Amino acid sequence: MTSTSEKLEKTYFKVRSRNGFDISCVYHPCTSQENEIKNGTIILCHGLLSGKEHPLISGIAEGLKNYFSVCQLDFRGNGNSGGDTAYGNYYDEAEDVRDVVVHLETIGKNVTTILGHSKAGSVVLLYAVKYNIPQVINVSGRFDLSTMPSNRFTPAQNKLLKENGEFIWMLYGKHGKKIQTPDGIISEEIKNNNDLLDNDGEALREYVVRQIDIERRYAIDMNVIKQINPENTRILTIHGDADTIVPVENGYLHDKTLSEIKNKEGQAIHTLQILPGVSHGYRSKEEQEKLLSTVLNWIN
Repeated sequence: MTSTSEKLEKTYFKVRSRNGFDISCVYHPCTSQENEIKNGTIILCHGLLSGKEHPLISGIAEGLKNYFSVCQLDFRGNGNSGGDTAYGNYYDEAEDVRDVVVHLETIGKNVTTILGHSKAGSVVLLYAVKYNIPQVINVSGRFDLSTMPSNRFTPAQNKLLKENGEFIWMLYGKHGKKIQTPDGIISEEIKNNNDLLDNDGEALREYVVRQIDIERRYAIDMNVIKQINPENTRILTIHGDADTIVPVENGYLHDKTLSEIKNKEGQAIHTLQILPGVSHGYRSKEEQEKLLSTVLNWIN
């Protein structure tokens, strides 16, 4: 990888995971050597079936690169990474983050902060339970994983799940292409009406939802974050009060769970920031600006 002092262009690279697949990353050296020394490197983690260069993740990277060196990763089975994703693989994705942290530290980068959006908001908190990390930023993560939105799967998909233990939720590509499979299978209608190839000519991946993965997700108790070491880690939770995907109540649940945890100096390790009028996807420029200003105010 090109060092900060040599070039300021973003650099693409891959990390070989302990499980034998490649994790695809992009790295932006900090534009300020002073801030690089002060703040180190932040790793940005995308949400469900997204990727390292999703507009939100890229927008956050652009907004933070004057303050941090920034690394964005594709979780296993997403984007240009190898391996397979699964519905309940939160702990697996935490290990993907670990592999990237270890790689960056091996080449001399000081990883101080991890930020996760949506599903990855939970992932980065679970990472901090197991591994030391100075700063964790949970953006619109879900606290209660024992339930899911009632309309997430279609009746046909739920029927296949009950009868066969699995169904195909959708077909998806490396750069955001998605084809819904409302019947839980690749029907003749889908084959006839859709191009089932990705931009590079490869077949789209199948996202298979299995009953065992749903049960694995339901079994995750986010109360485990009480075990985060208050001497090593501080946490910021950001949630929009107009979030219809992961309701804002989840932000308050994170705060309720973490609010009593204090370090030796008696300082609380958790900060909750509720952003008025902000949705789950932070799609507008105004929403992203609110997110970035919240992060920078907390960092400084």
